[in-house]
Amino acid sequence: MGLCEVCGKRRAEHQHHRDPRGMGGDDSALVNSPANALDLCLWCHEWIENHRTIAYGVKWLLRTGLDPREEPVLLASAYGQGWMLLDEHGGATWVTGMPWALV
Repeated sequence: MGLCEVCGKRRAEHQHHRDPRGMGGDDSALVNSPANALDLCLWCHEWIENHRTIAYGVKWLLRTGLDPREEPVLLASAYGQGWMLLDEHGGATWVTGMPWALV
């Protein structure tokens, strides 16, 4: 893991599932795919879990039934902050024309 994909400043130490695995866990390929996972620092991971309404708005969390490959997420990267579509192979594509939050 490199830098946190939310703040882009601290070292990522946690893997966060945008569509949560649920209480019993989930082995499905989609739940465990890179499109559903964000590498986060501890601070950002805790912040997301404690500010769920905002996290849903910027797609750090997804509502049940949404496909993470089709839901752009607001991320920080070496190229700046912006909306990206993540794929099941670990790739990302910039998305333009998105509002700041989708709350």
